[in-house]
Amino acid sequence: MERRRTPRVESGIPVEFDTATDRELLGIGQNVSKKGLLLLSRVEHAPGEPLTLRFRTHGRSGDITEIAAHVLRSEANHPESLWPIKSAVEFDREEDVRLDALEDRA
Repeated sequence: MERRRTPRVESGIPVEFDTATDRELLGIGQNVSKKGLLLLSRVEHAPGEPLTLRFRTHGRSGDITEIAAHVLRSEANHPESLWPIKSAVEFDREEDVRLDALEDRA
């Protein structure tokens, strides 16, 4: 059963983020929508944990946008990966994200 309520695109966008205790952490945003993304990083999060994300919501030439969000779930990605943790993150409000500009076009 599909749980997603908004369209998503496969992406690989750089994301800088803050937690309540750490600043300027790095990760990669995948499966991006106007309501959230899958964050690959080195940090495991508790469900409900607030995050502040910063990334270019309008593609490579756009400005960096700061977005308040929270973690839905966090789990192991791949232990040998540069990004061993994957976290489903929901934005606190719908954001103006240009999905067409973020989509991977390999």
